[in-house]
Amino acid sequence: MPELATVLEEVKKEVRPSEEELRDALTFYEELKEHISESLRISSPYRIELEGSLAKGTALKGDLDLDVFVLIRDEDLSREVLIQNFIKPLELELSKHYLVRRRFASHPYLRVRKGSLEADVVPAYWAKDLSEIRTAVDRTPFHTRYVVNHLTESMKDEVRLLKKFFKGIGVYGAEIRTQGFSGYLTELLIIKYGSFTEALKAMKGWGEGTVVVVENCGEDLATLRQFFRDDVLIVPDPVDTRRNTAAAVSKKSLTLAILAASAFLKEPDKKFFSPPRRALSLEHLREELRTWGRELVIVLYKMKEPVPDVTWGELRRVCSRVLRSLEVSDYPVVDCGTWSDEENFAMIAFDVVNHEKIPPFRIMSGPKKVVGEHLVRFVEKHLRSYEVGPWVDFEGRLKALKPRSILNVEEYLRSNSHVLSCGSGEVVLITSNLAELLRYLEGRGVDKDAVLQWLTAVVAKRLPWL
Repeated sequence: MPELATVLEEVKKEVRPSEEELRDALTFYEELKEHISESLRISSPYRIELEGSLAKGTALKGDLDLDVFVLIRDEDLSREVLIQNFIKPLELELSKHYLVRRRFASHPYLRVRKGSLEADVVPAYWAKDLSEIRTAVDRTPFHTRYVVNHLTESMKDEVRLLKKFFKGIGVYGAEIRTQGFSGYLTELLIIKYGSFTEALKAMKGWGEGTVVVVENCGEDLATLRQFFRDDVLIVPDPVDTRRNTAAAVSKKSLTLAILAASAFLKEPDKKFFSPPRRALSLEHLREELRTWGRELVIVLYKMKEPVPDVTWGELRRVCSRVLRSLEVSDYPVVDCGTWSDEENFAMIAFDVVNHEKIPPFRIMSGPKKVVGEHLVRFVEKHLRSYEVGPWVDFEGRLKALKPRSILNVEEYLRSNSHVLSCGSGEVVLITSNLAELLRYLEGRGVDKDAVLQWLTAVVAKRLPWL
């Protein structure tokens, strides 16, 4: 295995943006800034600032994270005012020069593209100090200034390493799709630990409820854990200590980060930063499923008005709801996975035991506590509706076998379509036939390779960096 220092030096060279790339991005920013200034028709004072990793000097090659903030000093700057007086007119004017898309998460903004360059144009309230902050977006300029003031030049390379590492293991980004580590949180970890290696050493020892204090906030660890008790990782924002910068990190992302940090420190390898993305053929996928007695049941949605954060949030809720329903009905489930092109389609894959392997009955259990009336009620309810039982098992528990009316999970989902309800889209296909799925998507603008990569990850399951 290559030495740690060798791996890190090679990756540093690969993730640093070139001078030409930075120059082109800054030229695009200045050009965009000029168009915004010429297009805005608002009477309130405003200023345009560059935020994001490009402004902080922590951008990755090929992913410059160009955020253009228009800070507006208007006391009546509501969401509705932003849409009517900022988003709509600016979208109309910028569309004359660029490809523009309106984006709506919790805050409306515009995504502007010119060739390979992309920028988010974000309106926000111009807060003079933290006491004036109205939304999370308003805090961004304060974050930029904090990072710029605390990162040395050498630490910027360390940030890039950690960002690329998080991207490689699939936990980079605070959006609902990932529920991982934001760019700002990544920068704070380097400010705290000083280097990529030290950050990973600390991460290796993390656990659920870990508190990382970047800058003394005047509270002890017990108080912080109580204040942020619903969060799996706690990193108080040095800019605003009432906020946990790691609030978005899910238990899954935390587990992946701890596992990957431990594995990398044991055997350093570039594959953690750029793991191979496999796309098995349909025949290979079928063979893998057959070998383990599994099948995938895919639910495909056609999205109405796709808003990525809303879409991913609803997919997670549907997934949880269906898993609970399958569990109650005793259908063995291995796993589930979600996918979306964030434009037209979204999918949930339920990895389940092949219907041919599912017993034709369910084991029904009586009350745990021995109470006469409860026992009698169970017997009266089920005496004539079951083919086997009721009986009392060796632990004194009433049992009965109930025949299944539906053995196939695909058929079960068709018969219980209410559990698949998704406000952002409608179900257009439920199938365990992967070839049927690909045939449906063919010619509808969906990247077949991206779908096969996702299906491969759901079926094969092995983390690509292990």
